[in-house]
Amino acid sequence: MKNFPVKVDGKEYWISRSVAVAVSLYTFIDGELCILANKRGAGLPNHTGQWNVISGYVDYDETLVQACYREVFEETGMNIKGMELKRMDIEDSPLREGQVILFRYIGFYYNKETKVTLTNKYSEPNEVDEIKFIPIKDLKKYEWTSKNHMEKIKEYGKYIVENHSAARAINRMIWEGEEKAKTWINYVYE
Repeated sequence: MKNFPVKVDGKEYWISRSVAVAVSLYTFIDGELCILANKRGAGLPNHTGQWNVISGYVDYDETLVQACYREVFEETGMNIKGMELKRMDIEDSPLREGQVILFRYIGFYYNKETKVTLTNKYSEPNEVDEIKFIPIKDLKKYEWTSKNHMEKIKEYGKYIVENHSAARAINRMIWEGEEKAKTWINYVYE
């Protein structure tokens, strides 16, 4: 199908394939690397009751990163504006479900002073049933929207631990003890 124009309030817009973002947000909880995920609600057209990372369509007048910040807030209540996010890949195959062009991002959440309160009160009605940080070791206990989802979560988790300075420091703290990690954290942020 070719792209085509529509008029809304006197403005012309061209209709084409949709663009979406997926945000893999990691943290350490009780010494374990975890991924922020949600269970899809009955108000969504597909994959109801299955788990996925935070994702959604890019709105008009916003950048990809702004869409990531907005989607995380809407689906979890977490305000991550300003967090460093790294684009990992783009899935643009026309064989993808709905032919959506998907930009995948990752981030690392670390805030030892504040307990995170997750909520779906900012999402669309029945969009999100449940939200939580899931330990990577427990991924197989959940039904994910696709096998590819689990593979990407593991791949990006490894990348975060190996390449993100705060994640490396926390990982080192877990394996070497807190005093050595404090030295490492101070070194990283000097």
